[in-house]
Amino acid sequence: MLSIAANRFRPELREYVGPLAQDALIPVEVGGDGFDAVLRGARSATMAAYQNSRFDSAALIRIMEDVQRERGLFFARDIVFNDMSAPGRGTRVSRTGEDVHSVWLPPATLPTRTSLWVHRLHGEFDVTLWADPRCLPRDDTTAIGEGIARLLIEAGDRDVPLTELTALTGVAPVPRDDGWLLVDGCWVHLPEVERLTADALARVTGEAALAAGTAVIAEADERLGHRLVCFTSAGTTPEALHSACLSLLFGRMSAMAPHHYVVCATAPPPGASWRDLPRVAEGSGR
Repeated sequence: MLSIAANRFRPELREYVGPLAQDALIPVEVGGDGFDAVLRGARSATMAAYQNSRFDSAALIRIMEDVQRERGLFFARDIVFNDMSAPGRGTRVSRTGEDVHSVWLPPATLPTRTSLWVHRLHGEFDVTLWADPRCLPRDDTTAIGEGIARLLIEAGDRDVPLTELTALTGVAPVPRDDGWLLVDGCWVHLPEVERLTADALARVTGEAALAAGTAVIAEADERLGHRLVCFTSAGTTPEALHSACLSLLFGRMSAMAPHHYVVCATAPPPGASWRDLPRVAEGSGR
């Protein structure tokens, strides 16, 4: 996840007062049996990330663009954490007895899908959860925000087993059918990848792509989990099709550009396979 670091770890910045802050990328392991182990791992990873999160923003953008092309993804801030702990701030989520209460703030725009801002943790639990309504509808956002509060309050008294998270928070894992695949560390929805390639073909060829004229096949891969191969009989090149896929990734939260593209002379007849057809051209999407 991304966390906003104040970047005052260097000696020359110790007395600095101002808006110096940058993103820190934090790997958080969620294995194990208890929530305390997750917290310990997150704490040590956070300190290491904060100490190394000073960078040139222009260089970072270039690296992000290179990685996007290499992995076929659009970079977005899925989960952002910002610790602004300080006394005297107004309560967004609070606890009275055994109850947790939340209130809605006015709508605002942030460049993130979900963002948790911690205002106060000592004596009072006060956080703000921002969420993109395209990802989390209002009821789900409320459930997650209040679930986080219940979890942290309970974790103050005991080590909460991870098996109890759903019962304690009311937040259950997202159910995924056979259309969801784990690809290069990302959950990818194969029908959404098919829509992406169809829209990319329409952009390249200037006409709507027929469903029978293109297909995305997921092949098992030891390193990636699955490898996405796009077959098409449209009049295009692998390079042009991949560029169009990359340009259309914005806002497609469950899609990934294919790893490989194959252009065939015709679509396969019923009962036949794309893999058995003569190939006009093929190329990598990585």
